[in-house]
Amino acid sequence: MAPDEIYSSEEDDLESSRSTDVNARGQITSTISQQQLQMLQSLVPNIMNTRDERTILEATHDYLRRIREETERIQKELSSPGRVHESESATQRSQITNVEVEELWERRFVVKVSWRREYAGAAGNVQRVIECLDAKIKMVSIAVGEGADPTLMLTTAFIKMGVAPKVPSSLGPYGRGPTIEQRQWR
Repeated sequence: MAPDEIYSSEEDDLESSRSTDVNARGQITSTISQQQLQMLQSLVPNIMNTRDERTILEATHDYLRRIREETERIQKELSSPGRVHESESATQRSQITNVEVEELWERRFVVKVSWRREYAGAAGNVQRVIECLDAKIKMVSIAVGEGADPTLMLTTAFIKMGVAPKVPSSLGPYGRGPTIEQRQWR
């Protein structure tokens, strides 16, 4: 069968699945095949097992309307002027309050970073700082603050150093605690 014949055959099938009638008032009505109704029933959630064409079409219409409304709400939320792009806000909102480094033994260290969770993605930024150490990371845990300040977080990393860490100068001071650059590395 040639491609044109296949296309033509599909059009014929579609046309044969619909029938157009003229009702008593002279209005043109279109009916949908049972196969098309069953397809809608399988695609639209929460449609009862009914054969009523009107009920299926109304449920489909409501479902598509809800999807459209949700899409518009999300697009509006994403494009709202109050939303700051993460790349712009990450350095402004990142509040690392303390950094502690303890040597356990033979170039094995525990690094504790206290920080405030002020925006989505803050944990990723803290992880990138730890990865800048160019060390073998053995284990990392993040503890969520409890009680009065649930935004306070503690990241604890167990690392093994091969060489002295490469700390980017752009990291700057970390608040009250000493910077990694100020630590004595053995």
